Amino acid sequence: AAGAAGAGGVAGHGGQPASGGAGGTVPVTDFFEPGPYNVTAVDGEHPSPNCGLFDDTLDYTLYTPDGGSAAPLIVLGHGFERGRGNMVEMAQHMASYGVRVVTPDYCALGIGDTDHPRNATDQVGLAAALAGGAPVIHAGYSAGGSVAILATAADSTATALLALDAVNGPQGEGAAAAPGITVPTFGIDGEPSSCNQNNNDGTHLAKLVPGGTAARAVGATHCDFEGPTNWVCTSTCGGEGQDGQRALIRALATAYVAWRSGVDPTGEDWVTTAGGNYQRLESDGDISTL
Repeated sequence: AAGAAGAGGVAGHGGQPASGGAGGTVPVTDFFEPGPYNVTAVDGEHPSPNCGLFDDTLDYTLYTPDGGSAAPLIVLGHGFERGRGNMVEMAQHMASYGVRVVTPDYCALGIGDTDHPRNATDQVGLAAALAGGAPVIHAGYSAGGSVAILATAADSTATALLALDAVNGPQGEGAAAAPGITVPTFGIDGEPSSCNQNNNDGTHLAKLVPGGTAARAVGATHCDFEGPTNWVCTSTCGGEGQDGQRALIRALATAYVAWRSGVDPTGEDWVTTAGGNYQRLESDGDISTL
């Protein structure tokens, strides 16, 4: 669902999407609203020696729009001590615009076993197994954002990267890999807090990618980047009552992958500083350019 924002803006900031796009003549999609496709979600398993001696499979859920069995593939990762169940709202929203979205359950992203390179290896392998030659975009939230950076750096088929309030790996892996990425990159960050390492001490990971761009969702907490969230996150990181910001983040993220995957070029209008909707959101104080 599009959340409390309704059509065209964050709650309290209504209005219709700006028209135009690059040439000023193409109607621009309202990415706050659900897309035109029905979505089917199917659970699966992918073989992985990284997942342990007794359970050597990576569990995942694949969201497929009607008629989209060969659609572009978005690999969307969860955060530390979270799971694919926390990325359902984002995955469904993206898939409703005509892309496939797969959400893995990382095998090494929890207390006692955190290994971003292992998770990235699994992510690249999963993408290879499911993409079928279609474009691949790696995306991830929080620690999963760092995994997505590593996966993008290792995946020659990757066409873009999306970092969602991404935090660095315990050994600085994300920051180390980012400068070597050559595909388009966009980051969406929340307000600095302990839960996003104070925006990695002011080092926004997407901005470390050559040519990478990033925006802040003003007022957003770390928990606004997942959905559904729960008390485990909100009791520490905030997020109660933040439907407006959560809907804004979904809209921007979906616009970016729709644009970069080729399913809807008007997504560019939402995620580049020259775009009418980007400028409207910035003027309203909903986003700020990093």
